[in-house]
Amino acid sequence: MAEIKSTLDLIMEKTAGLVMSDQEKEKNRGEEREKKARGVALRLSDGTLRLKDLEAEISGSGGRDPEGFRRLVSRGLVQEADLGRVQNGAAGPGAEETLAELWPAKAEEIRSLFKEARKAYGLELAKAEALEARKVLDQLRKRGIYGSALRPVVRVELDQEPFKATLAARLS
Repeated sequence: MAEIKSTLDLIMEKTAGLVMSDQEKEKNRGEEREKKARGVALRLSDGTLRLKDLEAEISGSGGRDPEGFRRLVSRGLVQEADLGRVQNGAAGPGAEETLAELWPAKAEEIRSLFKEARKAYGLELAKAEALEARKVLDQLRKRGIYGSALRPVVRVELDQEPFKATLAARLS
């Protein structure tokens, strides 16, 4: 019996560190809430979750803090926004309109902040495209091709994350 007891003691000693602390449990719960909120934001973005069902989803997934969950969904919607695309309603409401529905009291502020973010993104994109066009013209000149009729059309992909981070911070 002593041998069995010592084996059990060894097992208990080895697994003592495997129990999660309260801080780790809370951190895991927070990460799980963020994943759920991101999923709701994705479903809103791709149209599989309708705006009229959003409140039920928030109250069901929000747990004890539905407003906190609403903020997490908002952050996810900002991450899903495409600042280079103008919303025309053809593919359903964009992140801007969904956020305005989510926070009706802040609807005008949200629209204004999105407009500013799109403008800032557009200006940076125009600068990057102009720089790339100049590079193309310089390369053509080096080859002996030049003239006022040359107008290179360049497409530049610009990282939207800094603009989205600023937008998310201002919306918080």
